[in-house]
Amino acid sequence: MSAVVFWVAFGMLGVWIQFFAPGLDALAPGLVVSLQREHWTRTFWLLLAWILVQEGVGSMAFGGVVMLYGLLVGGFILGCRLFDEANPLFMLILGLGYSLLLIVSQYILAGLQDVLLPSRPLLHVFLAQSLYFVAAWFIAHSLYGRKVVRRVRSL
Repeated sequence: MSAVVFWVAFGMLGVWIQFFAPGLDALAPGLVVSLQREHWTRTFWLLLAWILVQEGVGSMAFGGVVMLYGLLVGGFILGCRLFDEANPLFMLILGLGYSLLLIVSQYILAGLQDVLLPSRPLLHVFLAQSLYFVAAWFIAHSLYGRKVVRRVRSL
């Protein structure tokens, strides 16, 4: 399978998951896998496409996902200075931090727009996003390594 097919399938599955689990960011673990495995240009285009999808289907004003993904990329780059990029402990810390940022940004942006958020317990949303982040990263990282075939151009 080519990398393009993998990312299209991951994106479609992520949007489908978000339809059934509102408030969950199902594409963020894929961004981390792309940062680990892809060249920066492919990650940039993937990030741009996913930002447009997330901002297009969401109900918040433009900019929330840009901020979240920017902080996720920055956290990943800074974390790589302390941990190996594929370390499960690093992914757990990154997932916990991202989950906290997601909740805080949703409440800040909702307050700025006078939008009422569903009254779900914050701990449940935090735990769901954190567990999903780590599990989805592990599955995507494993599948990407086994299923994506790189095409080598001959001279």
